[in-house]
Amino acid sequence: MLKKNFEMNILNKIESSEGEIAVLIDPEKINKKIDVELLLKKINDSGVSFIFIGGSTLKKINLNPLIKKIKKLSTLPIVIFPGNHTQTSAHADGIFYLSLLTTRNPQFLIEEQIKSTKSIVSSNLEVIPTGYILLDETGKSSTSKLTQNRTEKINQKELLNLSFTAKFMGKKILIFDKGSGSKNSIQNIDFKEIKLKTNLPVIVGGGIKSTKEIIKLKKLGSNIIIVGNFIEENINFLDEIKQMNLNIN
Repeated sequence: MLKKNFEMNILNKIESSEGEIAVLIDPEKINKKIDVELLLKKINDSGVSFIFIGGSTLKKINLNPLIKKIKKLSTLPIVIFPGNHTQTSAHADGIFYLSLLTTRNPQFLIEEQIKSTKSIVSSNLEVIPTGYILLDETGKSSTSKLTQNRTEKINQKELLNLSFTAKFMGKKILIFDKGSGSKNSIQNIDFKEIKLKTNLPVIVGGGIKSTKEIIKLKKLGSNIIIVGNFIEENINFLDEIKQMNLNIN
């Protein structure tokens, strides 16, 4: 049975956030590159607000053991950011029900969503309908390769049009992403305009490697900023985020 407060707790928290940070954990890489207990200790100390979980391949992944362990180590809300229909778990707090608006591959427009629905309905997850806009002009990120995403540059006017498309489809939030493993982050989009005109909260991620980039994305109007891949290579980046948060507060 779906939660009675369907689309409420986490969605409300995202809507009320202003430049908060989420750490994205890739279940395929955890324990291979980094120890989960050390990672969660640093996450808890850093002042981030969310934990997102999801991989960027089509591998079948059982998220339950990882999420159960994280629940024992942190009280932060856990939201699944799925790479495919197998990436669901009743032990998380919520799931982004993604529609990838920059692909023309029907697998990611509707097929993966249909396959995931049965397990989501039987869970107690808060389901958040999400417009997902992947901005990878190189086509080299693992997400772009997987989804056959469009690679041409998308200007502000077209991004606004895509955002309204998401709104008219009933999406509750927008995610703008450079893709897993991207070398550069999103820096030149007026998210304040998009939020003002669509009245949808904005999450931004991909390629973030410095607190300067995080601060700029805050100023551009992001509700939530996702950091992930860089932490896999440099877990001490969470210490820099902690210091940034201390300086802001």
